[in-house]
Amino acid sequence: MARSNGAAVSANLKLGGLRIPIYCMSANTSAADMARYAAAGMESFAVAKPFSLDTLKNVLRQVKAQQEVDRSLSPGSSGSFR
Repeated sequence: MARSNGAAVSANLKLGGLRIPIYCMSANTSAADMARYAAAGMESFAVAKPFSLDTLKNVLRQVKAQQEVDRSLSPGSSGSFR
C-alpha cells in the first residue's frame, strides 16, 4: 500500500521549490478532492480515471498549447510560438 498520495507528493515538491506544473489524474473527482488538489499546489485537474489513451493525448495537447500561450505572453518574449 502506498505511504503517500499524489496531493501529498505535490505539496512536498512545491514546498521544496519545484517550479513545474503538476496536473492531477485521479478517480477521486468530488469538489472536496478538487480543493485538496489545488491546495497541494496542483495546477489543474487533468483527467478522471479510468481514461483512454486518446483522452490523455488530448489533455497533453491542451497543456502544451496553454504553456505555449503563457510563454508567448511572458515578459521578454518575442510574442511568437517556439
